[in-house]
Amino acid sequence: VDYLAHWLLKYLAVQEKKTRAGEAEVVVQKEREAFDVAEQAKVDTEASKVHTLQEAKKMVEACTNIPMFYEAIVKGVRENTQANNVYIALLKAVSPEEDKDEKSENAPTPHDDELMETWEEDTREAPAEGEEPLPAWVPPKILPVVPKYSKLQYVFASDGNQWLRNKELRSSACKSSSDSSIGGGGGRETVSFQTVSERGGRVIRNVLESDPMLHFFDMPMPGSFACQTLLRGETEKYLAGGVMGVLCCDTVDADGVLGEKDGAVFKDLCSIASITYERLLEEARKRQEEEDEVARKLLEEDIVLPAGGEGEDAVGNPEACLAKEEGEDADKEIEALGAEIEVLSANLDLTNAGTGRIAKVKALIKERLPELKSNEHGRQIPDLALGALDFEDNSLGHRIVKAVAKLVSADVADLKETAAVFAAALAGFDIKTLTQEIVEAVNAELTAEPAIVKEMYSNLPIQARFLYVLLCVALDLKDPALRLVEKKRIKSEKATVAKAAEEAAAAAAAAAEEEAATAAAAAAAAAEAEGGGEAAAES
Repeated sequence: VDYLAHWLLKYLAVQEKKTRAGEAEVVVQKEREAFDVAEQAKVDTEASKVHTLQEAKKMVEACTNIPMFYEAIVKGVRENTQANNVYIALLKAVSPEEDKDEKSENAPTPHDDELMETWEEDTREAPAEGEEPLPAWVPPKILPVVPKYSKLQYVFASDGNQWLRNKELRSSACKSSSDSSIGGGGGRETVSFQTVSERGGRVIRNVLESDPMLHFFDMPMPGSFACQTLLRGETEKYLAGGVMGVLCCDTVDADGVLGEKDGAVFKDLCSIASITYERLLEEARKRQEEEDEVARKLLEEDIVLPAGGEGEDAVGNPEACLAKEEGEDADKEIEALGAEIEVLSANLDLTNAGTGRIAKVKALIKERLPELKSNEHGRQIPDLALGALDFEDNSLGHRIVKAVAKLVSADVADLKETAAVFAAALAGFDIKTLTQEIVEAVNAELTAEPAIVKEMYSNLPIQARFLYVLLCVALDLKDPALRLVEKKRIKSEKATVAKAAEEAAAAAAAAAEEEAATAAAAAAAAAEAEGGGEAAAES
């Protein structure tokens, strides 16, 4: 009995252990499965992040124009990091004239100690007589120098930060400026220029704790900040590593903190961005050179009248026919004025036909600045809309658009919607419609501070340059155009006076005729009365 009882107790204990072991195994299995699911989720998440980053890099690499690049880089940064704001600045040298010393009455700052690029000289010994000549000397490539006096000029900023465009951040070697319209930097170290000098990148989790202190254009703001240099590739003379500018992002006014992983992703994205941006900038530079030449030729050659002269090669002035006529218009007869008006009107029409100056400018505007662009790199009238790049309120570009609108009597309040109307107004512009009021309105836009003069031409947006030339030609032709208006006015007044005189003469003649008829009737009546009296006397 004792044995059986002992065996049963032992059996029950073993069974209980088996049961507990089974239950523990179930728990362990569930924990293992949960762990596997969590690990797989991590793997999937990382794979998704890698895929998202790769897709972003492919999108950046595939860009064929700069606006597309900006859109792709903003999308890539936002989808792959905690950052929300994205902006790009290009590195440019600062001239002594730009670097004014406010402590010395804004005198230019000498830049005699500017860093210079030097290549290794050929120190090889000349071969002895009869030996093979040495191959042409090719100096070793060097790393491009970062100008000591330089600035980072912001050329792009994502939505909500467009005001940043054209602002500058100057290197510490430059003088500080109190002009808030320029930007910041100058006279102090900045994180961005530290990045430029290192040709690398920085990630700052909390901008309020950075060293040197980070300012958002002299305004301390909380958040994270990251910047990475955009570097050029290797060329015939230079090693890879020339600094184009910086790509920056931050979490100002947004949730999230930029960490090491964000910095690594941002750096990876910037590597492909550098290659793409360099390619696009070079393509844009070539297009810009071609457009600049077209604009230069339009102003300096196409609308310049020949000097005339003598000899077989002399070219006559096609607008000589617009010279002022002899005599005072007020002293001319209506018929003579009518003949002059007809001739002057026909001669003004010549400027708007064939090789006439207005015709040339209008043809180029139609080709280069149509209602809608014909390709992704083309220009179009909606690009001139208020607030568009280079056509912000009070910008030189927008002022020229307003001046042209007054010239052609068009509304440019919303060119995105009225592009076709503005295009038609440009194409239909007739110099004969010019009035003194229009001339004054155009001049008011051009002479407002800062006055827009020809010396500024090359610095104007390319679209504004084409329109500016139309203004120049119209103002060149204002004298004969206004003379035509004045002749028409004088003729009209003379015709009115002549008509009034004719009507007065006709009225006077009618009155005299009526008076004569009245007198004749009276005389007849008197004669008849006299004859009647005599007859009565006889009877």
